Amino acid sequence: MGFVFAIRTLVTGEIVSGGDDCTLRIWNPADGKSKQSIQMPRTIWAINQNSLGDIIVGTEDYKIRTFTRDPARADNGEELKTYENEVSSKVNSTDLAQFEKAPDISE
Repeated sequence: MGFVFAIRTLVTGEIVSGGDDCTLRIWNPADGKSKQSIQMPRTIWAINQNSLGDIIVGTEDYKIRTFTRDPARADNGEELKTYENEVSSKVNSTDLAQFEKAPDISE
């Protein structure tokens, strides 16, 4: 976990948070435990909820993504594949990239 940059209470009473660990977390306010986490490709800057109850997330890569619990409105097409590829490449490459640029301190 890192710094939290966005937090929102949903109409269900659940709390949603996100930040620099690139993880959207849904919390149960009754016991304070995380109910679900969704990996994002970049830092989360904003969280909101629309009139349908969907969670809207704004991230560092200048994208706005909508997450729904309604299977009838869920995306199973190209946008979902693009999101999955972005998350996969973030987890596999970006975390290690910072070490490749680090100065050599072995001397």
